[in-house]
Formats: sequence, structure tokens, C-alpha cells
Amino acid sequence: MWRKLIPFVFILSIVINLVCLVFIGAKAFNQSADSEASSQTATCSRACSLHKSIGADISSCQAIEPLQEKFGLERCRICREIDTANQELINAIAASEPDHALIQTIKDQIIDYQRQMQDLVVDQIIREKELLPEELQKKFIGAFRRECGSSVGTVAAKGVTGKSCQNK
Repeated sequence: MWRKLIPFVFILSIVINLVCLVFIGAKAFNQSADSEASSQTATCSRACSLHKSIGADISSCQAIEPLQEKFGLERCRICREIDTANQELINAIAASEPDHALIQTIKDQIIDYQRQMQDLVVDQIIREKELLPEELQKKFIGAFRRECGSSVGTVAAKGVTGKSCQNK
């Protein structure tokens, strides 16, 4: 009997986790409905807060800013893809007779999107580091470790800029 219960408990655990993610995503989406003007100001101040804390000058911040804008757009695209796949997974699980092959396909798709997000974040960190003078590169990585290294999911959820995904 316990053997039959294990898959049910596993799927139930996934559903509960996904529902939590959907609620968190919805909350983040609602909070990001600020006006465009205040959004631009916030982006500029948040985008370089880490860089300014290590002593980067304004020219370094200006060089990094276009990279962060491109990063933000791509990050939000991936977030939307993950949200869509999560909804598909919940719907597949909620079906009267769940299609296990479909569920596995969607789970694999979500893992692929998560891998894309990880690649995006790592590439962004490397590009930003390369734009800084050599003496600031070590400070950048040290500050990055302090700011983002201990929180699971912080970079994926808010990105390097600290800004939530917007409907772009």
C-alpha cells in the first residue's frame, strides 16, 4: 500500500510547491506595475548600487547599464516561460487522468528554462566583471557573494539589478 502512496505524495508535493510559486510570481508581478518614469529612476539607482558600493565610477555604471537592460528583458522572458510551463504542469496534474508522459515533458521543459536562467545569470556576472577595472573585479565578486550568495533563488527571482520581472 505504501508503494502506491509514494507517487501520489510526490505529485502532491510538486503541486503545492508550484501553487506557492504561482502566488509568489503573481505578487511580484502586481508589485511591478509602477509607472515607467519611476521605474526608470529605480532601475538606474538599483542597477549600480552594487557597483557603487565597491567604488565603481559613473562611466563603469554607464557601460554596464545597457547589459543590465538586455539582461532584464531576457530574464523576464524566461520568467514568463517558466510561469507558463508551471501553469501547464498544474493543469496536467489536475486532469482527471494525468498523462505522466506529458507531465514529464513539462517538468523537463521547466528544468531547461531553469538552466537557461542560470546560464543567463552567470554570463551576466562575467560580462559585468569584465567591464570593471581589475582592482574592482575582486571587490565586485566579494560584494556579489555578500549580497546574493547566501540567498537561494535571489538572483533568479530579482536578477542582478534587484528588480522584479515586469510585463515587458
